[in-house]
Amino acid sequence: MKKSNVTYEDSFNGRPIMTDRDNDLGCDVKILRRSSDVFENYLDRHSRTYCLRFDLQYPQNSDCDQDVRKFKKFSSSFAKNLSRKGFEPAFVWVKERHNSNHDHVHMQLFLNGRTTNNIHNHIQKANELWNKTNGKSKNYRGLVNDCTKDSNGQPQHN
Repeated sequence: MKKSNVTYEDSFNGRPIMTDRDNDLGCDVKILRRSSDVFENYLDRHSRTYCLRFDLQYPQNSDCDQDVRKFKKFSSSFAKNLSRKGFEPAFVWVKERHNSNHDHVHMQLFLNGRTTNNIHNHIQKANELWNKTNGKSKNYRGLVNDCTKDSNGQPQHN
């Protein structure tokens, strides 16, 4: 397996990032570059940019062969929904399996900041569409994490 280039610095390209060397929580430089490139490109097109992060969990006993298709279906549906509402979405995502028995996806979403400035409705729609993709009821909870709380349940910046 290829070793990643990980940074534990508190900023990247002049912007703050969340790391913690003591708990071995670093950021992959390749992913940071991609995120930075998407952000810069988005800023070229929009004077205001709203960025949020959320995680998608695959259900327990999920079929790994279906995971990619499920994610593609979700991201296409989510992007269409956001586009119809004028948010002009751009995504950066990373699929990961780390200290868990099933895969999850970290998503960073860029939206037109002149049309939105609140995470709630976007997370609610992501939850609804991810549940539908995975055969769960519309209001099922637990597969989408809005990343507004740390692992101890304390508020944190998204």
